[in-house]
Amino acid sequence: MTDVRFRSDSIVRTFGVPGAMDHPAMAGNYMAYRGNRLRFGKLTMTDTDMILIDLDPKDPFDFYL
Repeated sequence: MTDVRFRSDSIVRTFGVPGAMDHPAMAGNYMAYRGNRLRFGKLTMTDTDMILIDLDPKDPFDFYL
């Protein structure tokens, strides 16, 4: 975590270098979601901006809800 800011009723956390990459065009496995609505079970995100990165890019990306 490189930065923490408080805005009205939320906490904004920044991981890594801000603006270093707009999209994870790096080697490895990932899932990226941006915009619209995303739903995983009871979790619903609107105006989604989420990237899930595999911790070990040498093996297949295992994703379980």
